[in-house]
Amino acid sequence: MSRNSNRLCQLTGSLFLITAGATPASAGLLGGLLGSSTDDSIVQTNQDRDPAKGYFSEPFAEPTIIVDGEAVETDEKCITRADGMDECKPAAGTMALLKDGRLLYLNALEGTENVELSIVAEFGEVSVNDQTRVLSLDESDNPSWLKPSPLDAGANPDGNDSETLLNGTELDGLIDTADNTSKNDGALFCSDVIGLANGDVMAVGGTDYYSEPGIDGLPLGVAELEGIKNSRIFDEATNTWRQSGDMTYGRWYPSLVTLGNGDVFVASGVTKLLKPVYPDEPLNSGRNVVQTETYNPCAGVWTENPSTADRSLPLYPRMHLLPNGHVLYNAGGQAFNPFGQGYDQALWNIVASYNPATQRWNDIGYAGLPLRLDEVGLGQLSSTLNITNLSLDQIGSLLGDVLEAPSDLLESGAELGVSEDDLRMAIAGGMRGSTSSTMLPLKPNANGEYTDVQLLTAGGVPSYALLTNPGGYLPTDQSRIDRITTNGDDIGYESRLTGSLNQPRWYGTNVLMPDGSVMVFSGGNRDGVVAPGLEGPIRTAERFDPETGTWTEMAT
Repeated sequence: MSRNSNRLCQLTGSLFLITAGATPASAGLLGGLLGSSTDDSIVQTNQDRDPAKGYFSEPFAEPTIIVDGEAVETDEKCITRADGMDECKPAAGTMALLKDGRLLYLNALEGTENVELSIVAEFGEVSVNDQTRVLSLDESDNPSWLKPSPLDAGANPDGNDSETLLNGTELDGLIDTADNTSKNDGALFCSDVIGLANGDVMAVGGTDYYSEPGIDGLPLGVAELEGIKNSRIFDEATNTWRQSGDMTYGRWYPSLVTLGNGDVFVASGVTKLLKPVYPDEPLNSGRNVVQTETYNPCAGVWTENPSTADRSLPLYPRMHLLPNGHVLYNAGGQAFNPFGQGYDQALWNIVASYNPATQRWNDIGYAGLPLRLDEVGLGQLSSTLNITNLSLDQIGSLLGDVLEAPSDLLESGAELGVSEDDLRMAIAGGMRGSTSSTMLPLKPNANGEYTDVQLLTAGGVPSYALLTNPGGYLPTDQSRIDRITTNGDDIGYESRLTGSLNQPRWYGTNVLMPDGSVMVFSGGNRDGVVAPGLEGPIRTAERFDPETGTWTEMAT
């Protein structure tokens, strides 16, 4: 990452460390966020802190940088090697809480500091595999670090069999640099991580970087980010990574769900992010991976599910395990795939459940609406709904205002004769890109059974019923709760709006707190993928109270 971005990620990493503190070692930090610190000295020596809003600790960073295999102690973020390349401290791009209370984190986009002109033109050559670290906080919240082995989790040390356009032909390698190095063929960037039933952490998928087109020896080309098939498991007892079975499909930015029997379900991801063209599999070109797979942790093997388990989903789809054992897709994911791959993206608007027993998906409803598809005889829906029932001219008028300023949308809707309630529901409904989706604490019914689930979705980029990809660019402050009821394999769905966020937020991160409230951190004031560099960071956290349905601004 760039040096400025690296600094922001270090701050973000510190922020997540605070929220993850469900262990005694982090009690002081956690108490601060909840607004009731047990350390009176902190409050007494910081009169400007508002106890009702909580507070953040000072940011902290690892004291060393690995240069040519040696640890160099420095306060700097990066050190320049003799060859002019920068080595930098890894940021906490992805984090996982280990069962012993320590934190495993993975860097992201390692090598970005060495881009001089254009990340698109250079990153296929200057990128390297992401490093990992284990962080501990003692009883006084003092940090210490441990370096796992291998540092980059060890995927593809001899290179990856990349899905280049000329792969398998005599011309393989002529117009790409996929085979010129193995230093960036097993990156953890855009893998998903999950806790296995035995407490180990598994990272699945990730990135193989190269240039296509590109020529070996030249520093410029057109970068490709290819999804990889690898699975790596971190053993906290030995602080080591080991390789497990490979998936059938390479996946960049997939989602994982642990099933009721301990198996792991994977869906979505894309094999080639920037140029999704596969000559050997033309039906898979131009969209994300629709095939799903299931991992058996005892055997360490992935099995491709039958075609009935196929589903077109956005990158990193928001999925949850329901009390009846089904997997729910909550119509959330990444709004923008570069160059718009996803010709079947209309399906992303539909909330659906996957039944592991039958290995089939069932469409439940259009996201954000109480309408259930099977109740109106629509069955397996294959096209999106125009929930505003407007003419094409009216839609065009509305979308023009949407792209300029979502805050003006209600006024525009009123001029067109659309009620405010209907328009708010339309904004909240459909596929929500770069949003947060959090399951609220389960509550038993009168018989002591757990059958109902409530999912909180807040912020992100609305699709406005039409623009599933790339979405509306500017984020929304809309927040909603979807209620899912289960009765055996039968699933009901309804949605309601809650109080809005205090400010629109793109790609915020939700954390469920011990008291059942939800806090959202970080994010941007506009889509940071559609037009990188134009977004601004959101530094003020917010807290959602499920009892009142309102959001309150917290610490900055």
